[in-house]
Amino acid sequence: CEELKISQRTLEYIFKDYYQMSPQKYFKHLRLHALHKELQQKNKQSNLSDITQEFGFYHRGQLARDYHKRFGEFPSETFRR
Repeated sequence: CEELKISQRTLEYIFKDYYQMSPQKYFKHLRLHALHKELQQKNKQSNLSDITQEFGFYHRGQLARDYHKRFGEFPSETFRR
């Protein structure tokens, strides 16, 4: 922000205008997609909880809701396939 000589809030507005979502939602979106890809490719001997925590998801209930909303299935379903 200092280099651009704009406030953090102004940068957030610009970001939201461009991506149609806040920076926080955008990065959550990226993490969800990265997790989805990882669950599709992961060795099934791994622990689902450990994998989700690697991507910064610590609240399983919230993750399940967000993941299901985005992909139409729960993380455990993707992981089992």
